[in-house]
Amino acid sequence: MNGTKNTKHRFIYTDVYKDRVVQLYYDGMKKKDIIEEYEVSMYLLNKWIKQYNRDLN
Repeated sequence: MNGTKNTKHRFIYTDVYKDRVVQLYYDGMKKKDIIEEYEVSMYLLNKWIKQYNRDLN
């Protein structure tokens, strides 16, 4: 995992990490497999995908 924990035990993910995970989704990897392999929640993955789409426009 390429995140760091802050003092409240939450991970802080870099933009590069988020982009890499989202790109896996667009390359055809199933969301279920992404959240299991990269240990992120479905909520975060969907949020990152939406943000990625907004940044493209």
